Amino acid sequence: MYHDNKIAIFVSHLYGDYQRQVCQGAVDRAAEYGYRTEIYCSNDGEDLGEYVAQENAILRIPDFRFLDGAVFVSGPYVDQSLREQITAELKAQKIPVVEIADYDLQFPAVVLQNSELFSDLAEHLVTVHGAKRICYLGFKPQRYFSDQRYDILKGFMAEHSLPFGEGDVYFCQDDPADYAAALHHFTAQGTPDAVMCYNDHVAVRFWEAAHREGYVIPKDFALTGCDRDEEGQNMDPPLTTITFPTREVGAAAVTALMDEMHGGARRVTTVRAELVPGGTCGCGRAPEGSAFLYRRKLSDRIDRTESVLMDSMHMAAELSRAPDVDAGMDVIERYIRAAGDYSDFYLCLYPHWDEPAEYLRELAGVSGGEEPREEDVLLKLALRGGRRLPECSFQRERLLPDYIQRDSDAAYIVSPVFFGSHFFGYLVRAFRDNRLDYKFLDVLWLTNIAQFLQNIFEHRRLHAVSRQLESIYTKDSVTGLYNRPGFLNRQGTVLRSVEGRVVAAAMYDVDSLKEISDHFGHKEGDFALLTVGQALRKIYRQEDLCARFEGDEFYVLAKADSEAEAARTVEQVRSYLENFNKLSAKPYRVSVSAGLFCRPAEEVTERDLEDMFARADADLRLAKREKPGSYLR
Repeated sequence: MYHDNKIAIFVSHLYGDYQRQVCQGAVDRAAEYGYRTEIYCSNDGEDLGEYVAQENAILRIPDFRFLDGAVFVSGPYVDQSLREQITAELKAQKIPVVEIADYDLQFPAVVLQNSELFSDLAEHLVTVHGAKRICYLGFKPQRYFSDQRYDILKGFMAEHSLPFGEGDVYFCQDDPADYAAALHHFTAQGTPDAVMCYNDHVAVRFWEAAHREGYVIPKDFALTGCDRDEEGQNMDPPLTTITFPTREVGAAAVTALMDEMHGGARRVTTVRAELVPGGTCGCGRAPEGSAFLYRRKLSDRIDRTESVLMDSMHMAAELSRAPDVDAGMDVIERYIRAAGDYSDFYLCLYPHWDEPAEYLRELAGVSGGEEPREEDVLLKLALRGGRRLPECSFQRERLLPDYIQRDSDAAYIVSPVFFGSHFFGYLVRAFRDNRLDYKFLDVLWLTNIAQFLQNIFEHRRLHAVSRQLESIYTKDSVTGLYNRPGFLNRQGTVLRSVEGRVVAAAMYDVDSLKEISDHFGHKEGDFALLTVGQALRKIYRQEDLCARFEGDEFYVLAKADSEAEAARTVEQVRSYLENFNKLSAKPYRVSVSAGLFCRPAEEVTERDLEDMFARADADLRLAKREKPGSYLR
């Protein structure tokens, strides 16, 4: 059922398990309250080069007037400046906001307390398993949270008067050699009773290093992790850990947002984790699932990853050969359909997305065509429920056209599409049954599309530049007519394409140009040249070839039905200038001497043109000798 009850979720990205699960919990809880969700995500935290130069473009997409509130998953943002920009925008919009974070809180917040359980985990090791020397393996890539858990363990050890010195602490990189170094660091003073790791990922990698050295877990020492993950629970024995109830956090954030919208939110809502004793501490719990099935699942995931990578490379190659944007949309449609991941897929482009800079268009004389309204967005590609919908424009205040949203309960995932400093528009995607099956590989579709649009944009820009360079080379800077190179390059085209029984070679010479320039300056001389150029442009047809070769000489190559018609055209040029002189207040008259030579069209080739213009020039010289000496008034 269509409704305007909508909340936004701002999140750094969606291919991380934490971000995806938090958003899934929020989407499910919002649906229970009768609200749709729009998830605005970027690629924060991944070095994608030119693809992340404008991550803050995410803030240009939503129209906050149509949002009832927002959940801001602010904790995982690696780019703190982006986090600050989103914070400032949400404050400026004055809509209800609930934040998911555990530091630098700017809004009513939902906080996950699982680091605090580090002391409970340490107490379990001491009281249940008799551990006295407990080591801590931290993680440098996530130092803030790693230090937080270190401080909790350090406080516990001090409170219980247990040893905890430099030999009991190590912060590692995610590198096999560093895990081995951590093991040697801990065992230099003897084998510890237990090693508590920053999270399950670190614990499993450290377990591998210990196994290579011949240690047996938990026979030689206990091992624990945190932030329970699937891999650790499918090991044998399963990893002792602390739960990471991220879906519950997302759901709690929406509940808190509903309270905030009705004026009853608490400043901080806490979601508590739970201790999960496993076999690696010595409790002897069996694995949750089948190790064989888990290995098969990982194998299938690897196979699918390889397949998608290959599809992405093929897609990029096909897009690089697409001659225009419409052909590119056909390529994208085919690959998106083959992937089969999305229920909805929409590519929306902003006005002028493919236009070069205004100054380039002005220099090249390129018209932008009919100007779209600034509030219009172009729905360039729309795939919904297996059908491709027609291209259309809609008002920018809506994320998608009303006819699409009217009967949709989809949770839309929105990502900006840009390359470098050029912002094209945005992608809107939805998954079947609102299951957020988003993976890092989905970023490949986004980068392929951004690169394709950038190629189209660059083609337009290079075309504008080439038009300008061509104009500089082939056009006369004073009159805008062709110059000698431009004339010579195009004269063959006139012979082959313009209709007419005769070919006319006409030459014009501006009378007394030197005298005008000497008396009134070169600016007035240029004005006289420009006036003659305007006369030629006005009288001759667009398909005729008019040029200023040099100085005061103008060449015209045209076709006519007869020599008499060609001669009348020359007279029309003279008449145009005479009419100009009658209306002009200039202290001089603009006039030309003319020469004309014609031949039957079937007898003329390009080789004949030089001789024809030589004859026209002779005719011009003859006419010039009969002219008065001065054209000053």
